[in-house]
Amino acid sequence: MHPRRILSMALGLMLLMTIASTAAAQPFTPHTSVSATGDDLARVDTELVREFKRVQLGKGSELIFYAVLGTPEDDKDSGKETPRDGIKAIGTADPTLGGRIHGVGVATHIPLGGMDPATVRELKDANPHELFHAYTEKGTEIPSLLRVYGKNRFAHLDQGWALGMIQPNVYNIFSCQISEQAVINAVNAAGLTYSYNELSEGPHNGPFWYHEDPNTLFPTYYKVNGLATVGDAYFHVMLCDEDQMFAQTSIDVSLAYQESDDGEVLSKGELHWQLDNIGDQMSFMSWPFDSDMSGDNSWFWLLTVGGVHYNDTLHIGTAWS
Repeated sequence: MHPRRILSMALGLMLLMTIASTAAAQPFTPHTSVSATGDDLARVDTELVREFKRVQLGKGSELIFYAVLGTPEDDKDSGKETPRDGIKAIGTADPTLGGRIHGVGVATHIPLGGMDPATVRELKDANPHELFHAYTEKGTEIPSLLRVYGKNRFAHLDQGWALGMIQPNVYNIFSCQISEQAVINAVNAAGLTYSYNELSEGPHNGPFWYHEDPNTLFPTYYKVNGLATVGDAYFHVMLCDEDQMFAQTSIDVSLAYQESDDGEVLSKGELHWQLDNIGDQMSFMSWPFDSDMSGDNSWFWLLTVGGVHYNDTLHIGTAWS
């Protein structure tokens, strides 16, 4: 297996505070360098994002469920109880996850030829509770956090009802142009109001790519995409064509977030993934709880793709509400 590496971006989060908290995709200007650290796809949770369940979909695809936690300062006030449906989960401390819960996130990893949840059209705009119920074997315990999050519209169907309906992704095994449809379908399946796609995008044919270290023998590039919203957000990245001179290189993906209310940072964190082969896809959907229950907290997201060689091509899709 090709050795994997992760590039983590040291974010200047104070810069994000100046961005208007409107539900629109907004480009960020890179303001810091990218440095390398060792990691693996299986180790994707970071300081304030905790993976709590992983569901196998077949042919290497999987759903990864996360709890989005508050900052340590926020946890000091986590004794405040915000019960919902009789369960203390949203806005309160969870000792099993290590902090106060500010939201749920679900990532999807689809390798080349892997099973694609977007092929089950009945699950368009499904919430984490519904996804877990649909894609886990009968008898699998559904985490209380997911039960609290929202109702299950498919409760009348047997647990695992969608497992026999999911199909492999057929678009990521052909040409770069055809594979664009895989990202378009995935973004549409998120069911969010607004969307924005950068398809067939790379340093060779797209603006705003930056050298990670121009002094290296074989320079690599990175690019950032920013989003500010008060609602849900979805990000999808697909590796299409790799530079033939650098076969089996890894594209590094990081997704950083910061939740704020009137200038006060309530939660922040960062996730890391890798795409190692042509056709690999990684996505993330967030369901923020708006931890102070005001309904107007701003969530700033920063997607960074790095380790990209000059002729590499990516498809990037974003949706938000």
